[in-house]
Amino acid sequence: MRQTIRMFTVGALAAVVVTLARLAAAGQTPSTPHLVLGVLRNDSLLLPFADFDGRKWSAPWPSIGDRYTGDLPVNLASVPRAWWGGQPPGAWNVWPPGADTPRALTLQTPVMMRVGMDRQLGFRTDYPPVPPPVPPFVLPFPKAGIAIAGEARLAPIASVSPQAGSWKSFAASLRADIDKAEEQSIGVIRNNTSWRHPFERDARRRVEPQLEAWYVTSLADSPVSVSYVEATKKYPALPEDDGCGLETFVSGWVHHSQGQVNPRARLRAVITYCDRRKVSYMLPFGQLQVAGRTHWVVQLSGRDHEWYAVAEARPEDVKYVAEFQAGRAPLQ
Repeated sequence: MRQTIRMFTVGALAAVVVTLARLAAAGQTPSTPHLVLGVLRNDSLLLPFADFDGRKWSAPWPSIGDRYTGDLPVNLASVPRAWWGGQPPGAWNVWPPGADTPRALTLQTPVMMRVGMDRQLGFRTDYPPVPPPVPPFVLPFPKAGIAIAGEARLAPIASVSPQAGSWKSFAASLRADIDKAEEQSIGVIRNNTSWRHPFERDARRRVEPQLEAWYVTSLADSPVSVSYVEATKKYPALPEDDGCGLETFVSGWVHHSQGQVNPRARLRAVITYCDRRKVSYMLPFGQLQVAGRTHWVVQLSGRDHEWYAVAEARPEDVKYVAEFQAGRAPLQ
């Protein structure tokens, strides 16, 4: 057994040596895929937020308001290599929503940009502004697409239509998980404050949740599909609600497969009113196949916050591998 393992190891090592020798003879060196992701806004400004160094994801771009107090770069060449994940980025391309092919993008000068009430260091680009103009403090700010430095293709994430035949049945399959998430949130509020939900538990269970958004992708080499859902339970407005009744907003990840009756859901609930303060909505920019795995590139935002993330979708779970808090704003 040991001799067999040794022969296999020596053979594998020899194959690597031969490959390296061939690359050297051709004047090449093995390349590590390096990716940098940035959000391109409708005002043509780009904010980098994530890096892939060939092995792992990170978010090395500094958040000016929280973790950087030094001198700011005066041009593209003076940006520290560490902010790019250790090496300068390659050529940039931007993927507008739903595009099958990207268009080249040139970064110009660094610029301080406003995201909500925060300021971040981004770049002017040669991308034409997308009308109409929007005040710079608006959250979430409209997006022109995702910019990628490096060789990668951003594929769309399917958004299921409410007219699809599976819409109602999928929502029904999540009923127990939605109710469970709601009760957990109500319990946390009850344990920390004196507030109690005006509708009893039995009455809450009779309120049917309404699915509002359903995004889904199939995982490669797996029968499992991964979805992100947003749903609400709406309650009648009471006299003290001033016409804006209670709602429970539920969102999260769901793993399911063809013919599966009970999908695996990981949901969280926010107890709110019809104005939905502090509710966070997902905007899926697209998905990447990196290192043989599926990654969602998304924005999660609401009236008071905007942040970007890369989420690795796996058959057993979903892991956020890069997160960047872009901006915040106080709720009025």
